[in-house]
Amino acid sequence: MRALVPALVSLVLGASACERASAPERAPVKIEHATLDPSTWVGRSIHDSDLARWTDTRKLPTDALWVLYRVDCDHCREHLRELARGFADAPRVFVLLALRERGDEQRAVVDDLPPGERVDLPDHVRWHATAPWELEIDGEGVVRSAVAPLPR
Repeated sequence: MRALVPALVSLVLGASACERASAPERAPVKIEHATLDPSTWVGRSIHDSDLARWTDTRKLPTDALWVLYRVDCDHCREHLRELARGFADAPRVFVLLALRERGDEQRAVVDDLPPGERVDLPDHVRWHATAPWELEIDGEGVVRSAVAPLPR
């Protein structure tokens, strides 16, 4: 019976005192804020943009259409569906950048993406940006245009 008591206590508490003492402390995740205004990036290298702080832009294809979107945005869903439908007739290189935030998976509505490189931006950031944005990036990494498509 005595051997059973520590096992029951451990079962009820979820971990023994030794396990709790040796478990690493988990610091709360600090929420950061980021404002992205792709219209200010036109004519500049994408590698020098605010976006480069949050992802390694040098590892992503240039000479491509980069699309910033939110997974919980109806307008983004419709825009991405349209790009996916048009891919067969006009294939191109896409870089799809999801502005993620904590809890948005429960609200996700984006269900169809064109083929391309997919990037999830950090979810500990509160993204202050309109979405979607289309960025035409040339082979040198320069942003040639930045357009926020209007809903149809």
